[in-house]
Amino acid sequence: MRFFHLALLFIVIKSGESRDLWGLGVPKLFVPQLQKNRPLQLNQSYHQLEIVDVSGTIFSDSFSQLHNVTELRLSHSEVRKIDSGALCSPPNLTILELDLSMNSEPPKLSKNMFKNCEKLEQLFLKFDYNTPSTIEENALEGLALEVFGVDSLKVEHLRKNFLKLNPQNLKKLILSHIHLTGIEAGVFDSFSKLEEVEIVHNPELTQLPVDLFEKTKLKRLILRDNGLDLTWDELKNLPFLEELDVFDNQIKYFNATKIHTNLPKLKKFFMELNLQSCKTVEMSKKELKEKYRSIEFPDEHFSQFCESKNLHL
Repeated sequence: MRFFHLALLFIVIKSGESRDLWGLGVPKLFVPQLQKNRPLQLNQSYHQLEIVDVSGTIFSDSFSQLHNVTELRLSHSEVRKIDSGALCSPPNLTILELDLSMNSEPPKLSKNMFKNCEKLEQLFLKFDYNTPSTIEENALEGLALEVFGVDSLKVEHLRKNFLKLNPQNLKKLILSHIHLTGIEAGVFDSFSKLEEVEIVHNPELTQLPVDLFEKTKLKRLILRDNGLDLTWDELKNLPFLEELDVFDNQIKYFNATKIHTNLPKLKKFFMELNLQSCKTVEMSKKELKEKYRSIEFPDEHFSQFCESKNLHL
């Protein structure tokens, strides 16, 4: 397994580290520094590629010869500058993950950096949680993304037209560690194709607007590790929802009647680590099992923890 050396490069095969798309056998390319007017070239065909340890500048043509690469991850980098069009210079790129979490001085992401990203279907951005990077409000304008995920961006209040995401294509949205304190009513109203939403790891997010997801066709909703106390009116009119995760929030009660009315097709429900006693949680699960023909509680091992600690109060 060899590479045409335009810079000091070497590669190892290792398990991917972030998402399901980075499975076993994804090649890793270690690139200490890119060189201007000397794009990377490979003498083998790879559809997935992870480029690691990049420092300095990503030039506009750095990845332009990666013709067969459709899924690209940039990780463990100290990137200081990204030239216009550099991120999507691989001509057939459809999936991009940009991990800037190790950067001490990350560049501000701007619209020109995503030039030529018209073919991009999935985009994942990861920043440093304690010193989150910034991204221009119009940076993603015009992109027809089906999946967008961001980790450790300081958003605080999620408003309509967030990053000007195109609502006509988006099917999955992941918002993790984004310092949320509130969400504007109607923020998802125009996302008619949205099927999966993950809003996780925001301890200061305590409430959701009523009917927040009413105009979507959600099948999967993950609200794990926030500070939410739901009345269950927030999840009205979700007839297609099959999976709900409210694990580790501040929910005081589970209204089985409201849940069944609002979520008639629910099949999988993560509901542990909220503000009920273990006994109350078990009673809620029993009520839900009576209302649904088939429902799964994948986090039931926490009930075993309750029994072992004699917490069924």
